[in-house]
Amino acid sequence: MKKGIKYQNLVGSIMKALYQSADIKINSIIKGPDGCRDIDVEVRGNLHNGKKFLFIECKDWNKPVGICVLDIVDSKSRDLNADEVIVFSNSGFTKEALNKALRLNIKLCSALKNNSSDVKIKNI
Repeated sequence: MKKGIKYQNLVGSIMKALYQSADIKINSIIKGPDGCRDIDVEVRGNLHNGKKFLFIECKDWNKPVGICVLDIVDSKSRDLNADEVIVFSNSGFTKEALNKALRLNIKLCSALKNNSSDVKIKNI
C-alpha cells in the first residue's frame, strides 16, 4: 500500500461528507501538459456556486509541511487548471508555508481522527 494512502482516504471521506453530490477520486492520475500527474484527492462538481475542480494534496509526515511543498502544489495546480487548492497535513505547517499559502490563496487544513496513532498534529 502506498505510504500515506490511509491519510488520503481520511481526507477523501471528509470531502465526501462535505460535497455529497461531487465526484471524488482518491489517488488518481490526471494528464497535464507535461505528462501524467498524481492527485491525492480530486473533487469535481458543483461546488461553491459553480462547476469546480478542487485539487487536494495530503501530507502524512512526522514534521510540519514547509514552503517547498507549497511551491510544488502551486505548479501542479496551474498545470492541471485547478479552481481551488487545499493542502492537508497531520503534522502542521511551518510559518513560511503559512505565509506563502496566504499569498497564493492555497488553503491549509489538518484532518484529525480521534484516538488515531496516524495523527501527529502540533501547533507552530
